[in-house]
Amino acid sequence: MIKYAIFDMDGTLLDTERIFKESWIITSDRWGLDGSEDIYVNIVGRSRETIRVLFEEKYGTEYNFDKFFDERMRCFTELVKDSVPVKEGCMELLDFMKAQGIPCALATSTPMYITGRNLALTGIDKYMSAVVTSEMVKKGKPAPDIFIEAAKRLGARAEYCMVVEDSYNGLRAAHKAGMLPVMVIDSQAPNEETEKLTLATCNSLLDVIDVVKRENNLGA
Repeated sequence: MIKYAIFDMDGTLLDTERIFKESWIITSDRWGLDGSEDIYVNIVGRSRETIRVLFEEKYGTEYNFDKFFDERMRCFTELVKDSVPVKEGCMELLDFMKAQGIPCALATSTPMYITGRNLALTGIDKYMSAVVTSEMVKKGKPAPDIFIEAAKRLGARAEYCMVVEDSYNGLRAAHKAGMLPVMVIDSQAPNEETEKLTLATCNSLLDVIDVVKRENNLGA
């Protein structure tokens, strides 16, 4: 039974993961860092602090991670400007959840100053009963903290929470939280691990509607 829904933002509700990747590669090129695309595969869905660890393991501490990360985020905002693309089926799914009386929350690794802007520009903020970013918890994805906090703010029990995610790290975090992970395919493909972790794998957010109907016995 799905009584609550928690959504990731980038690559799940918003079609921004490709833009985040582009901003990472552009910034890496400006800094003369090699292998930028290779490291990006491992940071998708992670918090700033967990990205820091991977960055310093790859490039060492002689590069100032905070300056790099801030420049990367500025590059991202320049690329999206005043228009943020939503994923196919985003608004239809959120309208469906609202019609079913299923409270929704957002749990994202993206900083709040960008999250708030993106939610307001797209109108998604109207659908969210709670918004949690990695800055609000001790450990970011793949740790479960962010989903546990989102459930707490919804007043929800973990076993009734569907988590909609596109990244391996997000799915791992949702599974560790004892929730119902649903993968929506974006830049990362499903594999043996995701098959074990997830309730379902969807090609688009429209397919998530069918998952909810099935789990809640709502019929066709």
